[in-house]
Amino acid sequence: MYLEKHQGTYTTQARNKYYNRKMEFALRDAEYFAAAAWKLKGAAYPAEKLDTIWREVLLYQFHDILPGSSIKRVYDESVARYQELLVEARGIADASRGLFTVKTEAVSPIKPAQGSHASPDILESATLKAVFNGNGELISVYDKVNNREVLAAPSNVLNVYEDGGDAWDMEDGYPDKLRGKFTLTGVRTYFANGGTVREQTLAYQGSTLKQTISVSDSCPILDFENTADWRESGKFLKASFSPAVFTDTVHCSCAYGNIKRSLLKNNDLERAQIEICAHRYIDLSENDYGVALLNDCKYGYTAAGNHIQISLLRAPHYPGADADQGEHRFSYALYSHKGAFENSDVAETAYVYNAGAKLGGIEGFLDFKTAGGAIVECVKRSEDGAGLIVRVAEEKGVRSGFGLTVPFPYQSVSLVTLDEKPLKVVKNLDFELQPFEIVTIKIV
Repeated sequence: MYLEKHQGTYTTQARNKYYNRKMEFALRDAEYFAAAAWKLKGAAYPAEKLDTIWREVLLYQFHDILPGSSIKRVYDESVARYQELLVEARGIADASRGLFTVKTEAVSPIKPAQGSHASPDILESATLKAVFNGNGELISVYDKVNNREVLAAPSNVLNVYEDGGDAWDMEDGYPDKLRGKFTLTGVRTYFANGGTVREQTLAYQGSTLKQTISVSDSCPILDFENTADWRESGKFLKASFSPAVFTDTVHCSCAYGNIKRSLLKNNDLERAQIEICAHRYIDLSENDYGVALLNDCKYGYTAAGNHIQISLLRAPHYPGADADQGEHRFSYALYSHKGAFENSDVAETAYVYNAGAKLGGIEGFLDFKTAGGAIVECVKRSEDGAGLIVRVAEEKGVRSGFGLTVPFPYQSVSLVTLDEKPLKVVKNLDFELQPFEIVTIKIV
């Protein structure tokens, strides 16, 4: 369902949204490595500590905290606690991970591939060629893997709108109140980590933004790592992209799946959707090609035709005074892919963009085989302490496969509910997931 109000909550109080996303993945890592250490090494499983951290993180997801519609004191205190919780969660993962040699994919060589290029207006790797104008905006991105131009119009345009709304709602008509955009103040380019990098600094009135833009030789992703010093009041910052893709729907990431929304404005229902929500990605696809925007902590977008804007920062005055003033870190990426969304790897790529890696890779522990849209979201000790829980979600809306290999001795494998109540014992560890199905497996 689309609620025709409170769309400002997708963006307000960006630090809490940043830490919420980081905590979700830090706890996922902590549970996985702690479960492996418990099962394979006999280490104590930190159930009480994990439970305590989870409860506090869930408290901060409560209305009005995560939506950004509480008072200043709430954000002063919750951000400080988030920082401590993130250290604790990552500490659990690191302590448990230290018992293992984790298999990782080969890292691209430092030497750039043939055809790589870095200059004040071009950033090129083996997979992409990005061309910038004099204001640091993209005027072309050529997908060398699929031999296709990605953009239809200048993109990564950092627009600033007047927005006198509060934490809940943007000001009516704010899209008609464009007050300027960030302008380029400096550029440097270089080669690093198997790709090419462009660092650019931009400014708008009293605010500054540093973008580290990189292209990889291994994947057609154009990554934007941002550090902002946001000093605006009653303003709204959005990054605008115009993919060369023509479709009338957009796929929006949500928990364990995606929602397809209209890009048309033909009726009141469609026109009301002035700001839509997406989690890890938003994707525009034709039948054989598509372009996605990935992100690591943002949730609000506008989308119409082939024009997408990702909402970055707001600056409302009420009820939290001086909301979002100061420094912020966030990343987003342009990802072009072959095939329609349902046949692409957008969901998996966005997952790895947030997590750093898929779950797996510990020798002697669980091995996973996924196909289609199946993603392993959780591995942890069961709540009763008797076994392991593996949770797999089908996230693209297609029939997908999942295979599980358990190399250590075990007594039984069963399907259980989300709250770990028994359903049935299974013998075959190859599963077919229905569209958007969530499967929870218990290994004892």
